[in-house]
Amino acid sequence: MAWPGLRLPKLPTRDALLTQAWSRPFARYLGAPVLWRWNRRGVARGLALGLFVGIMIPLVQSPFAALLSVIARANLPVAVVATFITNPFTTPLVLYSAYRLGSLVIVAERANPLVDMSQPMAWLETALNWLATASLPTALGLLTMATITSVAGYFAVQLGWRWRVGRRWARRAQARRNTALAAGQGVSA
Repeated sequence: MAWPGLRLPKLPTRDALLTQAWSRPFARYLGAPVLWRWNRRGVARGLALGLFVGIMIPLVQSPFAALLSVIARANLPVAVVATFITNPFTTPLVLYSAYRLGSLVIVAERANPLVDMSQPMAWLETALNWLATASLPTALGLLTMATITSVAGYFAVQLGWRWRVGRRWARRAQARRNTALAAGQGVSA
C-alpha cells in the first residue's frame, strides 16, 4: 500500500554505484548479485546487521554496515539504510537508554563527585573519572540494545515475509477456487 503524495528518494542502482570512481577498487565485492537480491534471508540479515551497526558504532556506520553485509552476504541497501535508526536526533536518547540499561546490569557508582575548583585541572580529572565510570555501563547497554534490536529485526522480517507470502498464496488459491466454481456453474446452467 502506497501513501498518496509520499515520494521516497531513489537509491542508486548497483550499476550506477559500481561506475563511481570511489567504488571501482571494491567493484568485485560490491557487484556480487547476492548483495542486491530482495529475498527473505538476505533482507533479514541486512536489517539485523544494519540495526546492530547503527546502534553500536556512533560514526561512519554505513561503510561498516556495507563491509559486514559483504562478509555476511546480506542485502547491502537494507543494511546501509537500517543504520539510520540512530541519527543526531535519536542518538542522545539511545545513549541515555544504553547507560540506564547498562547500569541495571552493572551496579555503577551513582555518586556525583563535587568539583574542586581550587585546583587548576581538578574539573578535568573529575570529568574523566565520571567518563570512565559511565563508559562501561553505556557500552554494555549499547551491546545489549544492539543485540536485542538486531535479533528482533531479523525475526520480524522472517515472520512478516512468511506471513505475506502465505497470504498471497491463500488469495491465489481462493481466486482459483472462485474461477473453477464460476466455470463449473456456467457449464451446468
